[in-house]
Amino acid sequence: MASKQAKKRIAARILGASGFWRKLRFFVWNAPNGITAEPFIPRSDVQRLRGVIHCHTAQYSDGAGTVEDVMDAAASEQFDFVFLTDHNSVAAARDGYVERYADKVPFLRVGNEITVKGGAFLLAGNLPATFNIEPRLEPQVAIDAVLSAGGIAAISLPFDMKHPWDAWDTSGTTGLEVINFSTVARDHINLLSLAVVLLLWRVAGLRAAIRWMIDRPDESFARWDYELSRHGRYAGIGALDAHGITRIGKKWHKFPSYADSFCALSTHVYVDSTADVGQATELALFNGRSVICYDLVRPLSGVIVETEQRALPGDETCIGDTLHIVVPSNTIIVILRNGIVLNKERNTHTSLLLDKEGIYRVEAYTYRVGVGDSAMFIKPWFFANPLYVRSV
Repeated sequence: MASKQAKKRIAARILGASGFWRKLRFFVWNAPNGITAEPFIPRSDVQRLRGVIHCHTAQYSDGAGTVEDVMDAAASEQFDFVFLTDHNSVAAARDGYVERYADKVPFLRVGNEITVKGGAFLLAGNLPATFNIEPRLEPQVAIDAVLSAGGIAAISLPFDMKHPWDAWDTSGTTGLEVINFSTVARDHINLLSLAVVLLLWRVAGLRAAIRWMIDRPDESFARWDYELSRHGRYAGIGALDAHGITRIGKKWHKFPSYADSFCALSTHVYVDSTADVGQATELALFNGRSVICYDLVRPLSGVIVETEQRALPGDETCIGDTLHIVVPSNTIIVILRNGIVLNKERNTHTSLLLDKEGIYRVEAYTYRVGVGDSAMFIKPWFFANPLYVRSV
């Protein structure tokens, strides 16, 4: 049962239609063409694995299907791995599912979405199959329990309508779900957006409606930049919170399916070609060696975000290195340093000399029409985790 505060937050989102008004920002941008850089050949000793992050099953929590259903849906959408996060449970690991899918594509990793006091959520990974925790502990107690078990903790659903994370003074987390697509989608279930969503669904299908809801959740990104400034490092995770089922009023409906949810958003992690990809994938995810991509906007194939000295998103590099970004046509590249936009241009290959210390992030947006210095009909596409530029 939602609390009075939660009901007020939900009513404010519905009546204020914040998701709808945010869409208007992506109509016209001032984004001139940049000078195209020289070709760049990426490093070949790493692989980028595309993953489903944050989903639930009926076997172990509140999803609609079995672990097999989840894995089959991920296989149909050509994912490399699935990070399963049933509530307060790693029973899927105890029951042997990690080993069962270890040599398959996609492979499976089992994490845990832990409910803390007040109803907020903590995302945990790299846990032993014997891990057990009581729900609704104090946030710091839950974080400490994860760390004591050798796990890694991040903040899940930081700006959830019902139970947003408010224990920002805790320590021990390494990142947050900077995009949780469930939160993004619910922000479009309001008086203005809902009519558009339902019309698109009826005319063009559910995936067209999902694509329309794709957005950049500014509150999460602002918080991410703040936590980066506070911690020095902080991972951004792209999560789905896929259940294969939706509650409307008091009734449950089996949509969107797992496959329809999975196609919206993915996180691509970088792991060494010689690594044991299972554990290395979880460590890369929680340490921010990754790129978040809205797949319904455009796949991430062919994209390069790398420096001359071979640093990738999530890595450290030195002043004097050069950042290279390679993307398809009709792309706006945005580079930020310490949360402030440093460069914005329309280009397919740009380079930037990293001449100052700082935390550098890359965001990319697609557009349909470019006229002069303007781009129109813009969609958020991908968000790379930071490069950390140090003096030595």
